[in-house]
Amino acid sequence: KCIFADNYEVIENAISERKCITVNIPRQDSIKTLQIKPYKLLADIFTEYYYLVGYSCEQPNEEYKIATFRVSRLNNPKKCRGDYLTPSEEFALEHRLEDVSPAYLQNKAVMVKVIMTRAGEDNYFKILRNRPNAIKKETLPDKGSDYTVKYTFFGSEYQIANYFHQFGADAVITEPRELHNEQKKWYSKSAEAY
Repeated sequence: KCIFADNYEVIENAISERKCITVNIPRQDSIKTLQIKPYKLLADIFTEYYYLVGYSCEQPNEEYKIATFRVSRLNNPKKCRGDYLTPSEEFALEHRLEDVSPAYLQNKAVMVKVIMTRAGEDNYFKILRNRPNAIKKETLPDKGSDYTVKYTFFGSEYQIANYFHQFGADAVITEPRELHNEQKKWYSKSAEAY
């Protein structure tokens, strides 16, 4: 907040005055200017960064979409003209924030099932950064498998997949099947590099 104090001041003023802002966002080899209807500045407990949550669009007459931006990546925020958030847009943001953290706001929340070995479960309790909250735990019947527990999570599939990348074979996403297949491709591609 000290380093980006000027940005915070502009954004906080725009929120309190219910005004839109424009910001410059660095992309791969260019800079994009976006118009944002800012809603809140929120700290994300998983990533430890501050995020601006709201709706954004790239063109003045384009449809606004739910968006989240790390404050440290916003350049030159300025108040501008434009319609502010409607009550239904604010409600949609609050509803989405019940299921996902600010860093993963643009990702849909889904039910994810993960089986783990004892080592995987130990890691789940040790690795706290970015850890998704489990809503259910089941003990698996011992049928000669190394996998002893199944956890169910509800949240951003992107966050959950990123978190379990570091577990290797000690945690396997079993559902949804699309996410299981994406993880399988990710591990195959990683193995090819070796």
